[in-house]
Amino acid sequence: TGSYNTYIGDSAGTYITTASHNVALGQNALRGDTVGATGEYNTALGRQTLQKLSTGDSNVAVGYQAGLNITTGYENAFIGRQAGDSFTVGLYNVALGHRALQADTTGRGSIAIGHQALYSQNFTGNNTTHNVAIGQSAGYAITTGGGNTLIGGEAGDAINTGSENTAVGSYA
Repeated sequence: TGSYNTYIGDSAGTYITTASHNVALGQNALRGDTVGATGEYNTALGRQTLQKLSTGDSNVAVGYQAGLNITTGYENAFIGRQAGDSFTVGLYNVALGHRALQADTTGRGSIAIGHQALYSQNFTGNNTTHNVAIGQSAGYAITTGGGNTLIGGEAGDAINTGSENTAVGSYA
């Protein structure tokens, strides 16, 4: 009963029932995890992108398994193979790069740009993190630290629970 949806690919949009304004291209893209999925204004391009989405709105995922496990997250952008693939309820996150924000399940407000940027970040609960990591493996080991700004290849890659840090430059 949804309207203005476009689903192309084996099982794309299978369980979306009343949602509107979605685009899915690829096998299992925006498939939904159960019958009755209602997420709207989502874009999923690639195999298994946003595969388990049920009620999340305004998410964008591009690349194999980008945003794979997100179910109720809102306004996230995951671009790159397995970018943000562990999120279930993330909000307002940006992950650009292979396995960027790979481990996080519920964080909010993080920006990870680069191969494995903020790879280990994983907050329990729906915490606003405000971590920004730009560069290959920038902030790689951060698990629960928040408010960090890390710019450069492997910048802040040894920080794990520290907060309010700024590191600029390669290996800083």
